[in-house]
Amino acid sequence: MTRFRNDRLLAGAGIVLALAAAGGVWADGAPVRIDPAVLAGEGLDPLPPRDPAITVSQRDDSSSFKSVFEGDIVSGVFESGPAVLKVEDLGYDEFIYILEGGLVLTGADGVPHTFAAGDHLVLPKGWSGTWEMTGDTFRELIVIETQTYLQSMQEPANDP
Repeated sequence: MTRFRNDRLLAGAGIVLALAAAGGVWADGAPVRIDPAVLAGEGLDPLPPRDPAITVSQRDDSSSFKSVFEGDIVSGVFESGPAVLKVEDLGYDEFIYILEGGLVLTGADGVPHTFAAGDHLVLPKGWSGTWEMTGDTFRELIVIETQTYLQSMQEPANDP
């Protein structure tokens, strides 16, 4: 089984190491305003190419991410062109707010669930299926509990 390593999120962005070392970036207790420019896709950092083991199809290999908060939760903006990824046993609960484009999640039962810009959803830990990002640009704001995410990244992938 190939685990979904969530290249959309923190891979290659250096955030995992920063979280492990610093225990969070915003420690003064003040509210953190999310920059509207980041929500609009400005200033996102490029991510490395997707792992071919999780990629079903894609129009291009570009994706980017910008962290907007790192503490007991990780929150950030992810952007990608159209692609279909396979997810096996998601290692954490993930809150998703779709900012642009669409998302079709098809679980192991084969039932597609379609979401559009403005929709909110929670993808539960353990979910398996396909993750299809639609539209010319797909952008989302995500929130994940930090320790669960870090633990899921340390678990070895089981390849057939």
